Amino acid sequence: MSRTPVSQRPARRGPTTAPALLAALVAILPLPSAATGNAGWTAPGLVTALVAGERGRILLRIDSDENPSGCREPAAFYLDEDRAPSQQVFDLARDALVHRLPVRAWVTGRCDLKGRSEILRLEARPGG
Repeated sequence: MSRTPVSQRPARRGPTTAPALLAALVAILPLPSAATGNAGWTAPGLVTALVAGERGRILLRIDSDENPSGCREPAAFYLDEDRAPSQQVFDLARDALVHRLPVRAWVTGRCDLKGRSEILRLEARPGG
């Protein structure tokens, strides 16, 4: 029985094949995604800016002392217009801006759009 020298043996295929290598790289490389934090209500604050932004998003600023999301821009918020009840949120934010009424926002914990907090609800807080 003769033995084939190591230099003449065919290359061994195993876990280092291209699909396995790609899977290993994907597992260790950070993927771009929106940061996430905590969900909950912000402290009441005044709406200081409101813009119907591009790509179907409502952008607003609320001067609030507390934002549980932990996003980079604690006073900056957004809402996708395709989410219910975006029209009610926009209307309330507009009224709060015009009449200087305090509001609080329900943040989802998702941070996107340059560190803004995603909101799903807005609630008037008479008297702060």
